[in-house]
Amino acid sequence: MLFAFTVALAVVVAASAPDFAFLGKTGVVEHVHHRLVLRQYANGTVVCVDVYGYDFVVDEAPGKLFRSREENCTRTGAGDCKFAAPQPASFARGDAVDVWRMLQPRDTEKRRRYRCSTVNNFPCYKIFDPARDGDEPRSGAV
Repeated sequence: MLFAFTVALAVVVAASAPDFAFLGKTGVVEHVHHRLVLRQYANGTVVCVDVYGYDFVVDEAPGKLFRSREENCTRTGAGDCKFAAPQPASFARGDAVDVWRMLQPRDTEKRRRYRCSTVNNFPCYKIFDPARDGDEPRSGAV
């Protein structure tokens, strides 16, 4: 029974990101970058967004530091950003993280579609599920 569950889970993971190899918890976050962005829409609505990026290491590439794509987390509540509670980052320094590696890292269209970071990230290691990164950007943590 346990064997059947394990096999089914592996199939789901592989099917969700066919352009990537899932490496498991083989990464560690080394540094968290944070900045606050104020966005104003044409209708006058103002939104505060916490933008996070992560530097991480991967077991299969010792000595190299990689950069994740940015993560946008919209603060709740309207008004002055100083008074809106910051949204937490998905990861903290020292966290062990799941890692995916792109199978065809020179395919520029796939790199764009999966939002591979252009800073220190070849062959496109991901710490966010690439099945979700193939979608258009959206508010909240992704």
